[in-house]
This record gives sequence, structure tokens and C-alpha cells, in this order.
Amino acid sequence: MQPILLILSLLHFFKAPPLPPETECAFCNRTVLDSQKFYEDDLVIALWNYRAALPGHSLIIPKRHVERFDALTDQESLKIAQVIKKVDAAARQVFNSSAYLLYQKNGREVGQSVPHVHFHYIPRQFGDDSLISLLFNICTLSLKKNLTPTEMGIATNKMKLAMESPMITFKHVDLANRAIVHKWLKEPHVAEWFYGQGLQNTLDHLDAFLNRASSDVKYWIAFDSGKPFAFFITSPVSKPADPLSKFCNEDGPAITLDMLIGNPDYLGKGLAPNLIKQFLLTEFPTIKEVLIDPEASNEKAIHVYKKAGFVKLEEFIPSHSPNSHIMMRLNMRHLKKYAFKPYDKESPALFQKEKNRISSLIKQDTRIEHVGSTAIPNLGGKGIIDIAIASDNIDIISSELQKIGYEFRPTGSTPTKLFFKEPSGTFHIHLMSPTTTEWKNLLHFRDYLISHPEEAKQYQELKKTASEDNPANGTKYRELKDPLIRKILDSK
Repeated sequence: MQPILLILSLLHFFKAPPLPPETECAFCNRTVLDSQKFYEDDLVIALWNYRAALPGHSLIIPKRHVERFDALTDQESLKIAQVIKKVDAAARQVFNSSAYLLYQKNGREVGQSVPHVHFHYIPRQFGDDSLISLLFNICTLSLKKNLTPTEMGIATNKMKLAMESPMITFKHVDLANRAIVHKWLKEPHVAEWFYGQGLQNTLDHLDAFLNRASSDVKYWIAFDSGKPFAFFITSPVSKPADPLSKFCNEDGPAITLDMLIGNPDYLGKGLAPNLIKQFLLTEFPTIKEVLIDPEASNEKAIHVYKKAGFVKLEEFIPSHSPNSHIMMRLNMRHLKKYAFKPYDKESPALFQKEKNRISSLIKQDTRIEHVGSTAIPNLGGKGIIDIAIASDNIDIISSELQKIGYEFRPTGSTPTKLFFKEPSGTFHIHLMSPTTTEWKNLLHFRDYLISHPEEAKQYQELKKTASEDNPANGTKYRELKDPLIRKILDSK
């Protein structure tokens, strides 16, 4: 049966439907573009396909009306390739994709339905290995239902914000980056604190690292969408022989850390605290503690490290410097996303205060509800106050929330729900239509646990165990909770 379906699908794929009697190309129609696009520059537009073969199905087109690929200018071809890479980076954030299919048709004889060059980008997640299913979804594309305006708005907003957000990655320094590290170490804002024997040690150990000599010291560069901008140094604390062991308070592995923002364009943006957290959680998820020792007079660095979660231990004078330094320590437990916290009786009042603030600033018809663990008396959890907002004006509310300080987070969003975080992390907002299943489930789950305290207690113990066993693994944390959640939702 599958081969027959595949053959019929391929026949459909290569047969272009009759062109409608319209005078304007669909991809030159501003109404179409404004409702579907999530990226635009001087040469290229990226838009959401109004019929999606799979989640994330996008189109990348030249802005100029060009019917065939061979008619593109070299500049347009290059720009399209660059935008495809950007779309893929955004899709990896939004859909956690690990691979993608890219295809483009030239001419009605091979099924080109719109006489304007367009590349289909279709992302796939790791494990989605059914080739027949993939081809069937693509080949029967024209038979699928169109996305509704609300679905289209949610999809384009997610990709737009993901395209605009920085893509931070970390890599070991290599020979190609040696010169830029040396340049950064000479920048005035860096040279003030890297000097004398300390600077020489850094340079010597860096060369040993690049020459693959035996060295426990590792050197890293942080990249923003491929652009280098920060520098990290790490080394293990060899317990118990290492003199630094006396500053550790936990059994298990520990490291020392040093970091600097090298590119002056990135100074003063408040990036360092979160950058440190992201680096440690990404590259050292199993480490128990981290030590760092800024100069005692470097008040800015000390402030940054405090914001990242480090605490002061004691003042001392290291062997490589005549000046006093402050030893600071970070317990990695404090960075873990899924740390269990007891119920805070102040949560309802904090929710009401934030609800009032949102209502006063957003002049739209909305329903705002307190959901999640903090909405249920005596139920512990992550301590985050979850706020559910229902509205028929998703796009407008999304824009207004961002104006009042909330950050849109593509990775927490779904096709029917937009997710936002307040910078301090105290409040999370889930924005959706009041007709969605997610809205109904959130309210039912809350109300059920409020009226069934014994099951609320059982859910609390489950959350506590899940957070202790999987402090930084969101997938495992949710998997442990899902059976009970599903049982409660099925009780509707």
C-alpha cells in the first residue's frame, strides 16, 4: 500500500495546478507577504508556507519577481543562501530540528505552481526517520488545509523573533582565532585587569593549548551568530591536592573560570551574567562548583559575578599578582532550571499585582488567570508564577507584552500558544486563544488540584523527585510528570 501511495503522491507533486486568472504574482502581493513573512531585507523574503507539509515549513524567495533560478543575479543567489542558513538557525531554536529538506522547482513541467523562484525549507527533528511519511506529506501539500489567520500569526511571530534573537555558541580557541584573542587582551578595558605575570601565564598556556601540549587549562570563544565576542578560560580543580580545594564546599568535580567580553561593541549591554550561566550549563552540566577570583578593586566584575550567582568567600593575594583578589564560588545547583522550591504564600498577591499592571497597560479584551503550581495552595514547584492570557487578538497582545518588558521565547511556544518570560524570571506568560485545548487544560488542571488536595500532594512529591533527578533536563523532568498530568486531564 505504501509504494502505491508514494507513486500517486509523486505524480501529484510533479503536476502543477492550473494557474488562477490573476494579474499579480502571489509572492509579489504585499497582502500575502505581510500576513506570511517573518524576514525581509533588500533582496530576500522568508515567509511561512500557508500549507505546511510539516511544522516549520517555510519559503525563501527573491524580493524581485524572478521566475526561474537561472535568472537570479549572483548577489541574489548568495543572499538567498545566507537567509536559508538564518532560517535554519531560527528553526533549530523553535522546532528543535536537527535536519532539513531544501527543494526548488523550475518550470511548470516539474510542478512549479507559482511563477516566482521559491525554495521550500522543511525542518525535521532527530528520530523522524520515515522517508515515506516525509515524501507523502510533501507530495500531497496542495491537498492540505490552509493555516488559519491566528495560526499564521503565531507561526510567523515565533520565527520572526527567533530570527532576530542572537545565536550564542561556544567553541575552543583554535589557531584561526589566536590573533583575535591577542587583540582582545590589548583592549583598554581588558588590559586594565590582564597584565604582568598573569597576562604572560594566559598567553603561554594559550599557546600550549593551541599546540596540543599537555594542559588542563582550556580556552573558549563565545560567538554571536558566528561573530566572536567573548573569551573564557577554564581549568579543573584537582581535589584534594589542589590548594583551591579548600574553597570548595561540595563533593564532586569543580572548575575555575575566568571570562571577558573582548569585542568592545558588546560592552554595557548586560550580557555577561546570562552568558556565564549559558556557558556553564552548556559546556559543564555535571560540574558541582565553579571558582572565580576577580581583583578586589574590579567592582564591575564582582557585580557581574554576583548576578550570575557567585558568592564572595575571602580576600587573598595570588602568586601571579601583587594585588588583592576576591575568591568567589558558584554552586551549580543554583543554575539548574528545575530546582524544587516550597510553596510561597505570597504568590497569589504577586500574581494579582502583575495582573493589575498588565491590565492597566494593555487596552484589549483579555482574560488573565493564575495557573501552574503557585496557583495551588501549599503546592511547591519551581516558584515561577505562571500567567495564562486568553485573547482573540494574539498578535496585538504579543506586541504589547513585549513593549512592557516581556521577552518572547520561541522554544517554549507551540503552534497554538505563545510563551513569554519576564527578565527577572518571576513571571511566565502563556498567551493563546480562549478556544484552544491548552487554555481549557490549564484551567481544568488547576481547579482539579485545588479541589483534590491529596492528589496535589502526590503531584508535589512527583515534581520534587523529578527536579532532583533531572535539574537541567527539561525533557526528562516533563516525562516524569506527564502520566499524572494526563490522568487528571482525562478526568474532564
